[in-house]
Amino acid sequence: VIITRNGRPAAVLISPEDAEAAALMEQARTALDRQQVEQLVAEARSCLAEGEPGAAAELARRALGIDPENPEAAALLDEIAEIERVGRERAARERAIGLAIDRCRDAALAGDAEGVVNAAEEVLALDSTHAEARELMAEARQLIDAREREREAERRAREVVDRARREFHDGRHDESIARLERYTPSHPIVQRALDELRGERADFERLKREAERQRQREAEEAAAERQLQIAVGLSRAAIALTEMRFADASAAVDGVLALEATHPRALGLHEEIAAAVE
Repeated sequence: VIITRNGRPAAVLISPEDAEAAALMEQARTALDRQQVEQLVAEARSCLAEGEPGAAAELARRALGIDPENPEAAALLDEIAEIERVGRERAARERAIGLAIDRCRDAALAGDAEGVVNAAEEVLALDSTHAEARELMAEARQLIDAREREREAERRAREVVDRARREFHDGRHDESIARLERYTPSHPIVQRALDELRGERADFERLKREAERQRQREAEEAAAERQLQIAVGLSRAAIALTEMRFADASAAVDGVLALEATHPRALGLHEEIAAAVE
């Protein structure tokens, strides 16, 4: 029995006893289901191609609702799940890269070269082609190398300065200063030490000259004092001899000879006293 609507077939009523008709109807339903599934899968693929995985997944699930064993719909759902997983991982990686590159920039602004390298390595572990991270890392490594060279130069400079100071304090002033003058390349630590040692040497030389002048003055004063004592002793000896105080005269002459054993006048008086005593 065919039921029509508006003059068109709308439904078919089949007697249960009509097995052949039932089989035909089943085939028709199957063909219709297959057509719907194919259409849903096609629409799902179109949505996926347009970047709408959510809509594509919904269409694929509808297709599986009609035909749970449909391999294309199942494969499409798996593909969509993989795309979504990859998308989530990509988003997570991009967030991690964004955080790491921010730390890298902050470290660069702070002059923390080691921090830049550490953060840049995090970025490059996630994206080995990240241009900014590569550039910041290269600059940071150059800065680290430069600082290492500065530390090594400072170590060498302090080492030569320590040696020069030991030599200077041992009295080898010219040798210690010459060592610093020969040092290359020039370094502020060496230059400061050189200026200090030159100043100390100048002070030492000045003090030495002053000490020498003081010794000369003291020697001259001592010589003058000795000459005065000799003159006084000779005068006393001569007076005592004149007054025939031979013991006093002899003592005065002995005092003069104690100051200058070869003094000719004292030796002469000594002979006169001896002759006078005889």
